[in-house]
Parts: sequence; structure tokens; C-alpha cells
Amino acid sequence: MSWWALNCKHYGLPELALYHPPNEGHRTIMTGAMLKRLGLRKGFPDLLLLAQSGGYGMLFIELKSEFGTPTKEQLEYLAFLRDRGYAACLCYGWDAARRCIEDYLHGRAIPEKM
Repeated sequence: MSWWALNCKHYGLPELALYHPPNEGHRTIMTGAMLKRLGLRKGFPDLLLLAQSGGYGMLFIELKSEFGTPTKEQLEYLAFLRDRGYAACLCYGWDAARRCIEDYLHGRAIPEKM
């Protein structure tokens, strides 16, 4: 997010174009139930880039550490989004996410994994 804050203007986009939904972390059972009723879904991607590019309306990124493993729900969400015409990528590390965003905004092909 810090990289985006410094570079978003280069792409003609406001900082708010990249969004991180608060869908991770441990919560109490009551808080988890309330958030689920409000629409929070297990496996939803970590980053959304609200910008059209390369024939896509939006980019979704699931961000993992270099040796992280995506959950079944995360993979299902990415496949669901791709099947509906969105760009969606599983990125291992922040540098991969940065490259994915740059490729997307330059209209280059987005691989399923980076």
C-alpha cells in the first residue's frame, strides 16, 4: 500500500483505487458472526484495484508470503472472478503484487500466479 501511495499518480489514479478489505485476522465468535451477516466472505482476495485496463474492469490480488499456501476458498474465489471476466492473480510477496499491478495497468497479460 505504501508503494501504491507513492506511485498511483503515475498511473493517473487516486490512492483510493487500491483497496484492502479487512478480511483476515482472528476475531471473537460474535464478531465473526456479525461480519458474516454483513457480507464478509472467507477467501475473498486481499487487494482490489478499482481501475479498467486491458479489457478488464478490475484486478483482484490474493497476496501470500513467499512460501504461503492459498486456501481452497481463496483459489475458488480467484477462479470465480476469472470466470466472470475479471483479472485475478495469486501473488507470492509484495514485489509480485507490484509487478502484477504494473502489468495490469500497462495492459499486459496477467498470469494466474506470480
